[in-house]
Amino acid sequence: NAINIKYPLGKLSSMNLVIVPEDSLQTSRGGFRLAGNLLHTDLGANFIWESDKEEYTLGLDIRADTEIGWWLEDRHTFADSIDDYWQTAIGIDYSIGLFNRSLIFMMEYFYDETGIATADYDTTLSYTLLRTTLAQDYIYANLTFMYSDFTTYSLNNITNINDGSGIIISNIIYSLFPNTDLTIGANVYYGSSESEYKRELIEGKYRLYNPNIYTWLKVRF
Repeated sequence: NAINIKYPLGKLSSMNLVIVPEDSLQTSRGGFRLAGNLLHTDLGANFIWESDKEEYTLGLDIRADTEIGWWLEDRHTFADSIDDYWQTAIGIDYSIGLFNRSLIFMMEYFYDETGIATADYDTTLSYTLLRTTLAQDYIYANLTFMYSDFTTYSLNNITNINDGSGIIISNIIYSLFPNTDLTIGANVYYGSSESEYKRELIEGKYRLYNPNIYTWLKVRF
């Protein structure tokens, strides 16, 4: 359960307060966001607190969409149990017409100060879902072509800049019905045997990432 209070400050600005109450004030969580628009640029300031973890986060996001869309997201976390750290993401996107359809390109750089700049990773953190990334610097690129109202092709690449490994993800999404999508795709992993995305299986400690083909059916209710 959560308490969500949103109050408009004008045509293009608002503030939003979310509180997740727990048994006591010391274990409650919540967030506050102040959003607005200046010179056709969306601006946002955020404050998040997690009392049970004794963590507090200040964030800033900027987004604009003229000829080329671009955004900047930055957050700094203050914690009592670990050192303070910051994370940032900078990205661009661009859309062009091709055969009366849309071709969309997007690229984003992500930095995480809590990651490791070398390949000496603790892989159990990703296997147990305690972390989604292990290194500090990443590049994500996406190319999407909307072939028809029902079919979309997508090519994605995630690169760990620190060790040179990554994943190439290609898929086709077909809309069977207004609320049902069928996806067929393939993942190809590259990098050295000691890298994040292509580790060898050594005495059961590391996973071996092999190319794979997948399909899933998504139904929205």
